[in-house]
Amino acid sequence: MADGIFTADGTTKARKANECIASVKHLKPPENLFDEFWREGELALLFGPSGTGKSVLAVQVAEAIARGRKIEGFTMTSKRHKVLYVDLKFSEKQFGWRYTNEGRQYKLSENLYRERPAADENLIDWLRSKVKENGFRVIVIDDLSAVRQTCDGTRETLKLMRELKQLKDELDLSVLVLSGSHEQRRGEFISEACLKRSAILCDVADSVFAIGTHPRDTRYHCIVQTRVRSAAVKWYSGNAPVCSVYRSEDAFLGMSFDERFVADVDEETRQLICNIKWRRDAKASYSSIAEEFDISKTTAFRLYKKWTPALEKGIVAECMEEEILPQMNADDADKEGEFDPVDPASPAFDDPDENRGFYPKDISNIPFMAALKRIHVTELKRGVDGYGREIFILEEQNDGRPNVWFEYDSNGKLLRKERDTYGPKIKHIDSPWLTSADLRHRNMYNPAVDLSKL
Repeated sequence: MADGIFTADGTTKARKANECIASVKHLKPPENLFDEFWREGELALLFGPSGTGKSVLAVQVAEAIARGRKIEGFTMTSKRHKVLYVDLKFSEKQFGWRYTNEGRQYKLSENLYRERPAADENLIDWLRSKVKENGFRVIVIDDLSAVRQTCDGTRETLKLMRELKQLKDELDLSVLVLSGSHEQRRGEFISEACLKRSAILCDVADSVFAIGTHPRDTRYHCIVQTRVRSAAVKWYSGNAPVCSVYRSEDAFLGMSFDERFVADVDEETRQLICNIKWRRDAKASYSSIAEEFDISKTTAFRLYKKWTPALEKGIVAECMEEEILPQMNADDADKEGEFDPVDPASPAFDDPDENRGFYPKDISNIPFMAALKRIHVTELKRGVDGYGREIFILEEQNDGRPNVWFEYDSNGKLLRKERDTYGPKIKHIDSPWLTSADLRHRNMYNPAVDLSKL
């Protein structure tokens, strides 16, 4: 639609700049759908290499918008929206299995719809009819690779982006489009250069952001803004949100963000959340936890879902100072009443046989001990086996092939596999948590894991 004021003879009269500004004075400023990455009324582009969690993040954002609940730490709308997730990437079964774990299925918001056009349908015409029939105002399209007909597909994807922009303006929509890219160079943050020829898509979008591998730790990802029309770039390489894929106990697959994005809670609540997490790791039921802490079962479940690794930071040190060391002094003092702790700088500090007295023998009553020096298998380096299944690599051979790795079977059970002369040795694992001892089981350096952080 052309700007300007129509005159009696059908021509348009040019509008002054101040008139344009005054015309939006009565309008509410656009809400943040996903912080500064994507605002209401914008066509946003999210790109990144395969395996970085673009679809995981997109569904998490769509679910948050549909529920009207923000992702902790980000500025997001509190109003519920009907969201259409156009899934051009996964089949219905593949999408369903993503949110199913050990027989449990995550229940997404009733305001979140997932559909895809037929193979012979025009995407823009199909979108226009869906919006008019169902009243959608927020649309997520995953992803542009489905419309490519050539090697890089720039001609097809650029045409689609321009049509989406026209549709967005015509129907007052907010659209998020996902696109693949090449991997960034080692040690660098992801940038628009990773799109190569497809970088021209960024010129059409109102805002552009990317998710790529963390340049210093391949277990994590970073989300970086590259451009935005409505404001200055907020999230750049110096402060980019750091995240990793996680699966919650209720089978939701999403991104867990660094400690800057943890909700502010008082100390008592923080310790209660961590205690509940520790009890659940020990296979305690919500009923027994509720009885132990004199809270309702629903509250126990709600607090458990608030747990993040960042909440335990500092508590471990408090345990060492307030509970472990006093117990150690009481139980292990010598006859003269003196105690000579193991020097952390000595080799004996890392030797469990030489350092048996450093921790008390019975740690069942000490909270948060289960969280000391451990990581989840999903924090290991990710890969894909010969059948296209996702694996988590603990140890690699010199040629880069996995030597020891973990994967989930069709029933959601965790398997540990180790390469052998006659084929992989397979073993069922009860707990997905690995300790520093597990990671040093061969006394070999594993490039997939940064042992210095354990």
